[in-house]
Amino acid sequence: MTAAKAIKDILVAEFPELTFGVNLFIGLEPDSPPSVVTLFDISAKTRPLVKSSFSEHKGIVQIRVRNTDYQAAEELCTDIISALENISGTYDGAHYVLIRSVDQPMLLGFDNNNRAWFTGAVSFIREVSNG
Repeated sequence: MTAAKAIKDILVAEFPELTFGVNLFIGLEPDSPPSVVTLFDISAKTRPLVKSSFSEHKGIVQIRVRNTDYQAAEELCTDIISALENISGTYDGAHYVLIRSVDQPMLLGFDNNNRAWFTGAVSFIREVSNG
């Protein structure tokens, strides 16, 4: 499981207005509908933990919110980043030691249809079994 899939599961649970495959996507942002949230696995590295059957997996997931309404895009991106701040737990069998924001949401720009893009990112630490 990628971290973006775990983040997707958290967002679906926390934001009833988001439905995976309808207005929430991973890795590829469709042209429609006009208002969407897209998650991207940016980077990750794994290192074994000393005297442990687990490895530590760290990485970043970018969250990009697109909307025809500038303020709505900014608010949703801010709400998503806030919901993901300093959480931990097990998602789809993987234990996340910590998920936290990397930065505050910011305007990325506008697409060819003048829809606002806001972006933010969260980092994560996940324990991965070595066996």
